[in-house]
Amino acid sequence: MEVLDAITKRRSFRSYKPKPVPKAILEKVLDTCRYVSSWSNTQCWELHILSGKPLDELKQALANKMAADEIPIPDVPQPDFSGVYLQRKADTVERSQRSCNVSPDDKEACKKFDTTMIRFFEAPVGLIACTERSASPAVLLDIGIAFQTIMLAAFHYGLGTCTQYSVVMYADVLRRLLGIPESKLIALGMAIGYADLNAPINKFARIRYPLEAFVTWRGFD
Repeated sequence: MEVLDAITKRRSFRSYKPKPVPKAILEKVLDTCRYVSSWSNTQCWELHILSGKPLDELKQALANKMAADEIPIPDVPQPDFSGVYLQRKADTVERSQRSCNVSPDDKEACKKFDTTMIRFFEAPVGLIACTERSASPAVLLDIGIAFQTIMLAAFHYGLGTCTQYSVVMYADVLRRLLGIPESKLIALGMAIGYADLNAPINKFARIRYPLEAFVTWRGFD
């Protein structure tokens, strides 16, 4: 697969088949991280890969927290979007919900939707990324580069992915179940699996803005 094809055709998937992902394929996908650019080659990411019973236990624990309306305390604060960025976020959430016939005014349906989200969209594989707390926030950029590489490699092997902040919001649950010490900062999560291409939520149109929306040219004719 050509690199540019992978970049432009990949999308975030929010519904997965229950089909297990072979460890051998995941190893090939994650091996790409060894070649990712990072600050002074620190390769500062630490990845926890879950499937089967450990993932089921984490899904349920996170869902229980959400059902109890407990206030999440993430290691990385949630972005405070405003202006056009807030509008783009709201638009994406609304379009994803409506693809599942979920009305923004239906609180119960929205909560069910959010529960599916925090359960890694029921993907058969979950990934949690950590780094040294003392190295944050600068190295979070490197984790982002690593995640993009993982998503492209997964796409190459026929896998779907979705980067997730929601699954790391309850840091205490992750520390308890995965044995992550306080010295580690829990940064980001990802759902991985074989995407259900027939699911409506995997079909809603992606909106991509033109270069003029984010590029300023200087010194070019």
